[in-house]
Amino acid sequence: MKLHEEKLPFSKRTFEIVKRVMIREQTIEYILRAKTGWAQAGGKDIGWFVGYVEKKDNLYFFALRVNKPLEKEMPEFVAKRIEISHKILQQMGIL
Repeated sequence: MKLHEEKLPFSKRTFEIVKRVMIREQTIEYILRAKTGWAQAGGKDIGWFVGYVEKKDNLYFFALRVNKPLEKEMPEFVAKRIEISHKILQQMGIL
């Protein structure tokens, strides 16, 4: 939220660059800005997808975190966090 509202200790130019880089989808109806991330902790792979959707009439923030054991092979793990988030946002009528 502070990123969207530009209430962090960064320059206007930095906010413009970050917001532009975060655009994952842009249509007439909405702009989806988001970032993926990955960490390993406690014997798990932890993946996340966080961001927000800007529409003319509203703003929607979201965060998804998924875990899997390190030893489990799941080649689709990386892509699933984005796919799951997208499906949820569609089902909620946001996208």
